[in-house]
Amino acid sequence: MQQTKPILLKPQEAARVLGSNAQSVRVRMQRDSFQPPIGTCCKLSQERYSYEIYPGKLAEFLNISVDDVFERLSDSNEQT
Repeated sequence: MQQTKPILLKPQEAARVLGSNAQSVRVRMQRDSFQPPIGTCCKLSQERYSYEIYPGKLAEFLNISVDDVFERLSDSNEQT
């Protein structure tokens, strides 16, 4: 059976693909410093945010294919 690919990524997943950490991904999204943007960040309250990271946008930011995004994600899962 073929595993389906997620429509959205969590900040910790995007961080693994980027070779970064989840907190820096969150801060960069809050400051809108990913160009082109990798997703959306919505402020829910004074201290809470919601993050939607799109694999296609992350691939565009890294100038790689969406398949490469998921390959990097699976490679990082195997190393942990």
